[in-house]
Amino acid sequence: MAEKTTAAPFELPYPTSAGEVKNGATDIEELAARLATVFKEHVLVINKRAASYEAASGELGELTKTAQTVTLPNVATANQIIGVFSTVAETKITTVAKIYGDFVEGASGIILTTNQHVVLQSNGANWFIIAGEPRRETAYVAQKAFASAESLPAAAFTRPASVLVEAAGALELEGSMTVSVGGVQVGAAQWGNNVKGLAAIQTISFDLNAGEKWSATATNVTRLVWTYKLR
Repeated sequence: MAEKTTAAPFELPYPTSAGEVKNGATDIEELAARLATVFKEHVLVINKRAASYEAASGELGELTKTAQTVTLPNVATANQIIGVFSTVAETKITTVAKIYGDFVEGASGIILTTNQHVVLQSNGANWFIIAGEPRRETAYVAQKAFASAESLPAAAFTRPASVLVEAAGALELEGSMTVSVGGVQVGAAQWGNNVKGLAAIQTISFDLNAGEKWSATATNVTRLVWTYKLR
């Protein structure tokens, strides 16, 4: 048995100058075995897959059938590395942990479409996408508020988005709505008294870049709704 090992995370055994010559072959065998394990678990090797499977560290699964599911390990060990390349559409990658990366935040599953791929590395608790990108999901969300005055600040999206804000009010009352992005007004609308020909329902649409924050403020509204579509 070798007297020492290199530092974590890839502890490789090695003998010291005080080691006995007769142990040399044993030391080399132990070092070779450890190196083989390190390469197997951390250097991606392609493996064709034609059915759903549980992924292992060091494997780049080449998926060749539709509707396959790849289940990631429970990430009990940090620095596991797994790759998935989908040659067909709708490959699902699932995990009991969470997945983080560009356009992905705390997901329990992601989807790859034709010729998409991801490389994931664990931190001992979750999975980080370190290369590639999954299919971008389209999501719609609506929020309603009933008040005479309302403000709707929104947290920044992690992806570009198109937003539509709709305000409704009574024609007999003067009402207004303004929308700002990053503190700069990008749209305004009015209705009611002294604004002839304008309906009591007004909309403002705008685009957001990833990371931008927006807010909408309205007065004399009976309904204020916003919807968004991630791009």
